[in-house]
Amino acid sequence: MSEFRQIYLKIQALVGKGYELESNTLVRARLASYFIYEIRELKFFSNHFLAGITKILNKYKE
Repeated sequence: MSEFRQIYLKIQALVGKGYELESNTLVRARLASYFIYEIRELKFFSNHFLAGITKILNKYKE
């Protein structure tokens, strides 16, 4: 498994745990927006990798 894939799965797991703890939809949307912003600041990730993470986070915003 590639290093990027491991990081991707760790982020997915962390975000999932955050949403399990937080049932308020508005708070979940804010959390997802925060994660998207923070991850985009990590310039070494490829655009494809960022798009995948953004897709996961946007799913939680719905």
